[in-house]
Amino acid sequence: MIISIRLAVLLAFASVAICAGGDAKAAANGEPSIVIQPAGAVALTPLTGRMLLFVAPARGARPPDKLEPGFVADAVELIGFEVAQRAGSAVAVPETAAAFPKTLRDLHPGTYDVQPLLDRRHMYTYDGIAAGDLFGPVQRVRIAPGKPAHVLLSQRDDTPEPVATSTVKLFSMRSAVLSAFYGRTATLRAGIVLPLGYDARRRYPVVYVMNGFGGTFRSAFRLAKLRSMMAADGLDAIVVVTDSSGPTGITEFADSATNGPWGRAFVREFVPAVERAYPIEAVPWRRLLWGHSSGGWASLWLQVTYPDFFGGTWSSSPDPVDFHDFTGPDLVDRPLDNAFFDRFGRPWELVRIGDRNVFTLRDFVRSSGVLGYRSSQFGSFDAVFGPAGAAGRPVPLFNVQTGAIDPAVAAYWEAHYDIATKLERDWPELGPRLAAKLHVAVGTLDTFHLERGVLRLDARLRRLGVTPDITYFPGASHFSLFQKSSGFEGFHWAFRGMAAALRR
Repeated sequence: MIISIRLAVLLAFASVAICAGGDAKAAANGEPSIVIQPAGAVALTPLTGRMLLFVAPARGARPPDKLEPGFVADAVELIGFEVAQRAGSAVAVPETAAAFPKTLRDLHPGTYDVQPLLDRRHMYTYDGIAAGDLFGPVQRVRIAPGKPAHVLLSQRDDTPEPVATSTVKLFSMRSAVLSAFYGRTATLRAGIVLPLGYDARRRYPVVYVMNGFGGTFRSAFRLAKLRSMMAADGLDAIVVVTDSSGPTGITEFADSATNGPWGRAFVREFVPAVERAYPIEAVPWRRLLWGHSSGGWASLWLQVTYPDFFGGTWSSSPDPVDFHDFTGPDLVDRPLDNAFFDRFGRPWELVRIGDRNVFTLRDFVRSSGVLGYRSSQFGSFDAVFGPAGAAGRPVPLFNVQTGAIDPAVAAYWEAHYDIATKLERDWPELGPRLAAKLHVAVGTLDTFHLERGVLRLDARLRRLGVTPDITYFPGASHFSLFQKSSGFEGFHWAFRGMAAALRR
């Protein structure tokens, strides 16, 4: 304890010296600057990771509790840069720091609310602040040329690991195939939700839930609150909430050149291990899939890729299922579209609220680049769908500055992971094995325009003489399907559909 206090004092003196140097430099060049100063116990932790700053014009009598931007950086300036400094040292925002939508230099002089965050895991763009990350409160400061603004980095996220309950059990296993790919131990995890009236002497059907982007096995604790709804809808099954998150964000349980054999690990290792550990009827027609968003794509992909292993999928608002419309750009027809602008120079709109577009694809990518592109949604797409390049890193689909799409990478994506293309190409073989197993739903005003890919899939299946089971929810967004305002229609669609399938 005495040693720690002495060390903290020494580090504080060292930090003052560093800050003084930063102050002098800022005064000399006349630019606005911000200096982040570790404080308290945080001053004992080496500063490694991605330093983020959220900045917003001061409003109201006091700062808000937090400034996290969400997936649309609404009125929040983002600044991000890599840091590797000794414990306790002050960090001055470098002139080269990435920023969106404005640089620090471009901010008008004035009073701002600022919140610092050190993303030590490089995973903020996937699941936000998590255990071990360092942050500070929202602090009101003056930003102006020549005089650095100082903010404190004073808190550590100490979110505890979840603990099993009587209704949610925790499961993990070492994956041999993923461990061999990574050259280190790789673990697959899940939260197991037991049904109402669970009886270990019975054997149950099973539903494997694929998480959407940002989700982990922790979602099982939220899903457990819906057990009464499941029972009322006739679904009496063990529900396994999976976790496909990895260093590149979401892996979507697809075998990948960059991420490794996640699909193979899931089907050959994980599912058999779960079904040995719990009283599950380990037969295909009693083994179902369910997912939303990225999880909707993953559940559909697993059913199509392993048609005889699963008894059906309920996939809502899936990530693009036809690469002719990858949230706007066409990745198939030649000449290729630009990822940011259509052929008339108009920006591709990615995010909408109701029928109003609020965020372009280009700005989404730019903001992701500030926060940490590797684990972002489009960074994850590169890792899941793309070929591996130098040192095993994914070759990006497009230039993040210009939006120019690499035709070789686009061709690789389409050949290996375009679900609509795979179904159309292989339907003579897949059709009899997938009959009555594919169930898709989407809102007609999906927040990310994902209904367009579903409409294309619908049309391509109909050209094959198939009437697909696709449900369109009028006026629904990506999220409202599962909200009280819609009567939780997305949950009922899945629960009642799965219950009916299990009764057959």
